[in-house]
Formats: sequence, C-alpha cells, structure tokens
Amino acid sequence: MSEIKKLLLNEMNVIMNRTEMFAGMEASLKNVTAKEASWRDQEGDNSIWEIVNHLIFWNSRYLNQFIGLPVPEEGFTNESTFMKTKESAEITEENWEKTVNTLREVSSEWMQAILDCHDEMLMTPPEPERTWWKKISSMNLHTAHHIGQIISIRKKQGSWEPVQWDE
Repeated sequence: MSEIKKLLLNEMNVIMNRTEMFAGMEASLKNVTAKEASWRDQEGDNSIWEIVNHLIFWNSRYLNQFIGLPVPEEGFTNESTFMKTKESAEITEENWEKTVNTLREVSSEWMQAILDCHDEMLMTPPEPERTWWKKISSMNLHTAHHIGQIISIRKKQGSWEPVQWDE
C-alpha cells in the first residue's frame, strides 16, 4: 500500500473512530439524542444534525465523483447543504440514528474506495489545481473542523462528557 493511501486512511480512521489528538466523530456524537442534535444556541446557528447533514452531502458528493458516479452540477448552495428545514415531527430518535448511520456508511465507503483504487487515481487531478489525494485530505480537514463545532455545541448544551483518550 502506498504512503499516500496509508496517510488518507489514517486520517479517516482518526477522524471517525479514534480519540487521539482530538475526539473523533464517534466520540463527538456519542449519546447525542435527537433533541440535542436539533438544538441551536441561537437563530442562524447550525445544529449538530445540520452539521452532520452537511458532511453527508459533501463527503457523498466527493465519493460519487471519485468512484465515477454522476454528480449534479447545479441546484444547491453551501447553506442548503445543512438542510435546515426540519419539522418537529421529523425530529425523532429513529431519524437521528438513520442520519448518523448514513455518515458512518459514507465514511466506510470512502475508506473502501481508497483501499480499492489504483495509486495513480490519487495522483489524478479532478480539478486543475489539485490532485485527488489533496482533495480527500482537505475533505478530512473539513470533517475535523465540524467535529470541533459539534463538541462546542455539546459543551454549550451541557451534554458533553469528557472522553477517554486512545493509547
């Protein structure tokens, strides 16, 4: 396995599953209820649920592009990717769990796609200014940024519990 693949897979594993230098996604979402996930500190802020929707949107979009599936060019704004229009009837534990599971599935599919791809694919530019490995690494940093926001929201709510750091 190439060093670039190892790097990207390590980033994804740390971001989603580990608690090393920071709490990963699993730790940041541990025991979050649907009510907590939909909570906003003030109007205009994003909720945890909306942040997770945003990550699903972008990470799925990049995955589809990476594996060669069609990706619509138009029809969204970055703001719309947070999917803020949730009716109270939609805020259920079942719907929240489905959302979290979708994020997990996208992450798992990304890891498998990286394992399965030829190393040359990671050196190919999907855009003129950067190669796939750089785009994937930026996506990982984007996810880590939003993990920090999730933890910050949980601290404001009083729902954050200190984590056990991985050895």
